Amino acid sequence: MPKADALLNQGLAHHRAGRPGAAEPYYRAALAARPGDADAQHLLGVALHHQGHHAAARPPLERACHARPDQPVYAASLARLCLEAGDQARAEAILRQALRLRPDDVDLRHDLGRAVLGQGRTDEAEALLRQGLAEFPCHPGLCGTLGLLLRADGRIAAALPLLERAADPGDADSLNQFGLALTDTGALDAAIARFDAALALAPGHADAAYNRATALLLAGRLLDGWPGFEQRWQRRGHRPPWRTTAPLWLGEPTGEATLLLHADQGIGDTIQMARFLPALASRHRLHIAVHRTLLTLLRPLAEGASWRAIEDDLPLTDLQLPMMSLPHRMGIDLPHLPGPLPYLGAEAAAAAHWRDRLAVHPGPRIGLAWRGNPAYPADAARSLGPCQVAALAGMPGLTLVSLQPGLAAPPPLLDWTAELTDMAATAALVAGLDLVITVDTAIVHLAGALGRPVWLLNRFTPCWRWMLHREDSPWYPTLRQFRQPAPGDWASVMARVMAALQRLLG
Repeated sequence: MPKADALLNQGLAHHRAGRPGAAEPYYRAALAARPGDADAQHLLGVALHHQGHHAAARPPLERACHARPDQPVYAASLARLCLEAGDQARAEAILRQALRLRPDDVDLRHDLGRAVLGQGRTDEAEALLRQGLAEFPCHPGLCGTLGLLLRADGRIAAALPLLERAADPGDADSLNQFGLALTDTGALDAAIARFDAALALAPGHADAAYNRATALLLAGRLLDGWPGFEQRWQRRGHRPPWRTTAPLWLGEPTGEATLLLHADQGIGDTIQMARFLPALASRHRLHIAVHRTLLTLLRPLAEGASWRAIEDDLPLTDLQLPMMSLPHRMGIDLPHLPGPLPYLGAEAAAAAHWRDRLAVHPGPRIGLAWRGNPAYPADAARSLGPCQVAALAGMPGLTLVSLQPGLAAPPPLLDWTAELTDMAATAALVAGLDLVITVDTAIVHLAGALGRPVWLLNRFTPCWRWMLHREDSPWYPTLRQFRQPAPGDWASVMARVMAALQRLLG
């Protein structure tokens, strides 16, 4: 046997045993013995890819494809590398060329569907995946990718059997995805069992640990859920947003050390966590960094602290903690949420100003927020469409006030949002309203923290903080939930809301 072939075989033995790092030197030696060998180039590229060295893997894979354009397996390896690197357009071009040589290759067709989906052409991707499944109904990749597409589109009932079919008892990723779909249906015990199975296979699987935590939090098992919730910034595609290298605070007494608490998620999340600040300010030397729009509103909670905007440079401190980690470090459970409520207040003169302006309009005076941040991945599921907003706006006997900055309010809503320069200004307006009706966005936290009556129009599978099977919230006693009875069913929600408003008017 020629030397290069013997080296390739030795490398393959390591590679097939799950040791791509051990295989790499043999592939390089084979290339030295037989320069330009396409098989050696291909195998070296695959070994580098499997070690996560994406940039280094691309040149040998490109060379292999250039040397042997008649080899679809080389093209498939390069396309998968491009998919993982986010170069979906290049992957699509490679896969379409490979499929001309091998049109019946189900794996190539699956990867083409992934490449098209990655470019946002959802309908085309769905058609490609369904065509593949018509011929190969048990292909786990096709089932899994189509299931993820349908789940992202809110078609949970259609996604669930596909993701179940794709779930491999020996594959942590597919078990994690099936667990997410079960969470969407409210089958929390079954979902947690899948996450446990994924973690048994891959104890460091941050996505499975985080998803298990959110299922536990949804079930109201806060103390069980908080530790896994700490994995939120270790998930694939996520990076900690803060810019400090100070060690994490673990909940211990700090003495004379300084502690930086910094917002690590959205405005509503920060308002929710702000309830813990008074207790912390009495025991620690605090620096607090929050969104600029929250500074005036939250500062009275810890007047002795040093405050700054999270958008600015962070101070040098002895310790630091992202604010969404506070419940874990403080050992917070539902029966022990600290009070008193409300924990936020509106500035007196500004609130009086809005009360005077609202007084000339007949009541009830109701604030309305119908959309969340469009950058949030699940925003389409939580936000109302024009028809639902129009139905509320058309009810006689109400004065509706827009709390939706940046979007034109349909008549007859009063729209003073141009005057709401920060959340303190918004709080002053909310303080003068009889009721706030909102989807799951920062306004629900603001109204709840101010102790104002607030109705939350909630999607079928809510954020963990609202839990399942509840119409109230232990976080905000003045809150009432109107939850979808099925995914996407806003019609039932709006019917209940309008009936409740009729009773209010009556």
